[in-house]
Amino acid sequence: MRVSGALRVSDWESGLIMSISSLIFWIALFGTAAFPPVALTACIVILCAQILLITIRLAAKFLPRLETDVIGRGKDPVFSVHVATHNEPADLVITTLEALARQDFPTERWEVIVIDNNTLDVSLWHPVARRCAEMGPGFRFIHRDDVQGAKAGALNIALECTRRDATHIVTIDADYVVRSNFLTMASRALNRTGADYVQFPQAYRREGATARGVHLELEEYFRSDAKMADEAEAVLLTGTLCVISKTALTAAGGWSGRTTTEDAELGVRLCLAGYTGRYIPRVVGTGLLPLALGDLSRQRYRWASGNCRTLLHHLPCLIAHRGQLRTRQ
Repeated sequence: MRVSGALRVSDWESGLIMSISSLIFWIALFGTAAFPPVALTACIVILCAQILLITIRLAAKFLPRLETDVIGRGKDPVFSVHVATHNEPADLVITTLEALARQDFPTERWEVIVIDNNTLDVSLWHPVARRCAEMGPGFRFIHRDDVQGAKAGALNIALECTRRDATHIVTIDADYVVRSNFLTMASRALNRTGADYVQFPQAYRREGATARGVHLELEEYFRSDAKMADEAEAVLLTGTLCVISKTALTAAGGWSGRTTTEDAELGVRLCLAGYTGRYIPRVVGTGLLPLALGDLSRQRYRWASGNCRTLLHHLPCLIAHRGQLRTRQ
């Protein structure tokens, strides 16, 4: 079962992750004690890197912003909402779909495609397929086996099945319950900014002290990094609650499974291709928090490793300043 984009792991896998983390900690601790000069050098390098990043961010504030033509302003978007599922509990997905069904946006201008990939247990996806059929022609369910590329592969299948007149693709995680005005707000954001894609913040709906702590920690990205990226015109995608021009998505090559963070990797390609994105600081939906230590460890490892691979893959373009990426970005 996936919760907030992270796969639940078995006790054995959780223990393995924690054992590796503990091993790295003790190696670093004893290495520091045995070789103080190496530790000091590493600290100096990290400090210099932080100072350099802060300097770059401050300088970006004073660089001129690109004046873009707001081609989409005044036009009525047609949305294709894609919900990718894999081994999800049926009631969780159905709750997500029923929230989408309550949208106050004109029904003739949006559709929902549920793409279930590689779920072997039919008891998980059959109820979702039945519920989609009951919800009318605006909801379509697709099940595919042997899908390559994980979530990216599933989203590409949904992209191929999108209605012909769709102007924008919306991605929503299977556990996200959106507000009834989500698509209306997305339409207004696109028309107001003229951006090729917009990203709304992730938010969560669990209660309790532990949930609040984890939520605040995750919220830090949207409170600081996402806002700074918006100022630098370098907004990346975070996988859910993102709205992308179908033209831009197709021109950029669609979704890629080369990393485990297919959302951020696509965001880099969109920036390199000269497309504009904006961060919209309005909560429009809530998902479930991964509160088990194993789930959190798996989620953070996926995020960190995926973003590192994205950086390494695009590093030659960033260093050589290829594409349409500007200094500010």
